[in-house]
This record gives sequence, C-alpha cells and structure tokens, in this order.
Amino acid sequence: MKQPPGIAGRDEYDALVVRTDYSDEAAWQAMVAELAQPWATRVSTTPRSIS
Repeated sequence: MKQPPGIAGRDEYDALVVRTDYSDEAAWQAMVAELAQPWATRVSTTPRSIS
C-alpha cells in the first residue's frame, strides 16, 4: 500500500498534527518550531532495578 506524501519515513512515536485553523500564521510557525524540538534527551538507556 502506498503511503501519503509527508507520512513516509516517520517513526512510530512521531506526532501527527493536523492544522485546522489558518487564521494565525505566526502561531502555526511557533507550533512547528516547538514540535521540532527534541523531547526525550534525558532518557537513560541503562536498566535499573526498582526495589
């Protein structure tokens, strides 16, 4: 099955954001910039035991 343009190559945890309001371009650009920021930079890959 063919994927729609812009969806191919995305990770399973990437956000899908649908723009429904076109009245404030500055707000949309701010949202796009915020979504482009890394969100899990402090995740530890070392397994830990919880007791």
